[in-house]
Amino acid sequence: MMKLLDRYITADFLRILLLAFVAFVVVFVLVDLVENLDKFVDSHTPVKTVVLYYIYYIPYILTLTAPIAVLLAGGFSASIKNKNYEIVAIRSCGIGTARISLPILFVGFLVVVSVFLLSEFIVPRTNLLKNRIRREKILKRRYRQSPRLLVNYLYQSEGGKIYYFHTYRPKQERGDRVVVQFFDESRVVRRIDAERIFRKGNTWLLVNGVDRIFQGEKETAFPFDTLIAPIDESPDEFRYVQVSPDEMGIVDLALYIKKLRSSGAPVTKERVDLLVKVAYPMTNLIILFLVLPLSFHFRRGGFLFGIGEGAFFSFIYYVLLRFGQALGYSGDLPPVAAAFLGNIVFLACGLYIFFRYNE
Repeated sequence: MMKLLDRYITADFLRILLLAFVAFVVVFVLVDLVENLDKFVDSHTPVKTVVLYYIYYIPYILTLTAPIAVLLAGGFSASIKNKNYEIVAIRSCGIGTARISLPILFVGFLVVVSVFLLSEFIVPRTNLLKNRIRREKILKRRYRQSPRLLVNYLYQSEGGKIYYFHTYRPKQERGDRVVVQFFDESRVVRRIDAERIFRKGNTWLLVNGVDRIFQGEKETAFPFDTLIAPIDESPDEFRYVQVSPDEMGIVDLALYIKKLRSSGAPVTKERVDLLVKVAYPMTNLIILFLVLPLSFHFRRGGFLFGIGEGAFFSFIYYVLLRFGQALGYSGDLPPVAAAFLGNIVFLACGLYIFFRYNE
């Protein structure tokens, strides 16, 4: 009996979940298409390119909307069964809310794993390709153009060097608080710290700094007032922003943070963003602990009520997520607490309600 019941509950939940995902993809694509239609027409973008652009957009939409889709599917599935007195019939057999919820929670766990894998291995690549199509085919730009001022800018060259600029102004070709690291494989063999860098003719000049040479465990330091920088990169190479943290997976972002830290750069913001990438997929399971017992216990309205419920909980979570991020960026909360603030609040409330209404 339990296997049959589990299959029935799971199939019903998956059906609504699939419909929710399809609806979100259609809405997001249509809204974006309306916003960018003039750009597609003005740039004479081929239909094939536009289709490919939106194919690359779909993985991001799925990961972004997964918690809302899970919330709506769980709420609708449980509410319909409760409204049709199916829950009363199941409880009369001595089966509690926790056991009824088990197959849906298992699917929620699978969604967490799927979103995590999608975010790590698929979304960074598809976002990169989508942005490249937008930049090169639609906006007709060859490179990712930089703003007038870059802050905490990290640039990795192909010659085994990593550059860190606290601030860099591409148009003026100058920067402040610069660190240049030279690598032999994975080992730092030279590091130059300078207060300023600027371009003079065809040469980069470093001002007020220290040039350190590392030979094994031995370090030799050479202070300088002005140094002709051993930099082969042209201003054009520093003028264009490389892959942004939003286009990185967890592993790539962790390596990026490691490079920033080795250059002496602040990494609080990046650490918070890294932990948010870990925390966000977990919402797909946590939200079910909150919505299932409420839907099983209270006989409520239909479609519009479900949409309103989903919007309400989504708004609350989004506020907590952004509030935690802001506290983390400012250093008022440790990165872990800041990234998981929404999860902690929702999980605490969810577990209380889940066991409170476990009839």
